[in-house]
Amino acid sequence: MLLADSQYHAASGFRETDGMQAELKQIADLALFAKIVETGGISRCAKELGMERTTVSRRIRSLEHVLGVSLLDRSNRQVRVTTAGRRCFEHCVEMIEASKTARRVAEDGAYRSSDKPLVVGAPLDMIEKLLRPRLTDFMQGGGLVELYPVLTWTPSIVATIDIGLLHASEKIAGCWQKKLGAVQQSAYASRDYLQAVGHLSSPSEFEAYDCITDNARLKAWKFQDDGEALRVAITAKYCVSNLLEAREATEAGLGIAMLPDYMCETKVEEGRLIRLCPDFTAESRDINALNPRTPSLKPRLTSLRYFLEEVLSSSYCASSTGD
Repeated sequence: MLLADSQYHAASGFRETDGMQAELKQIADLALFAKIVETGGISRCAKELGMERTTVSRRIRSLEHVLGVSLLDRSNRQVRVTTAGRRCFEHCVEMIEASKTARRVAEDGAYRSSDKPLVVGAPLDMIEKLLRPRLTDFMQGGGLVELYPVLTWTPSIVATIDIGLLHASEKIAGCWQKKLGAVQQSAYASRDYLQAVGHLSSPSEFEAYDCITDNARLKAWKFQDDGEALRVAITAKYCVSNLLEAREATEAGLGIAMLPDYMCETKVEEGRLIRLCPDFTAESRDINALNPRTPSLKPRLTSLRYFLEEVLSSSYCASSTGD
């Protein structure tokens, strides 16, 4: 619940100079800023909350002064969210969600094993290689988790999950996305394809051959060799809708693809895929958390998100090669 200035100060028994008073006011102002972003403007926010527009504007300017950054760009008679504002908003959403969860847990008394499980949606390879082996620890701590394999994200699937994991190249309408971690990837090709084109000793040679990608906007692959950055321009002959299709196309001998290593371990062991130029380190691939715009009130969701972030920071991860 958001309070106007007079309501806020009347509800508090602290002096203005007290640290607790300032911290509580900042939390309330951060929630007010999030409401502005959600409603699309200061005037709409003020109308929905029954507040004066000048009051809302004054509180946001005060918040910007405390934080030392501009959250809103008010030029040209329009209010737009700045880059710093977008980053701040992501954490405001988490703060509000955590508040709702805390209230729910308090009302229910405590998390009970009979509560509905948290539903995590992710590609099947990610579930089997990254999540299932590690979620045992989380579930032993009392958190029930149901894993939901996802091939293609649709609005109906999004409505059934509490949190999703997907590669950053995928854009899903109607959801919030935030980087959760990264996984190491490499260039792969089939044995038959390499027999046809010959041995490839450097990523720079990829430019002359068929490339497969799941991102039509991607124009280059990045590598490092002894600390030296290497940018390889590519023209994708095949653009597929997801990484599973990219792996299948690579296995079928249609070309070279950049794939997460965890997806290809078994295929390499079976001799179906070959990792190319292993002395070169490819740029890692980001994994995003997907959150429906209607937040879940299930307990432990925030704990699960932090757990997943820890998993992805310690498994198959590598730093980006940069530009």
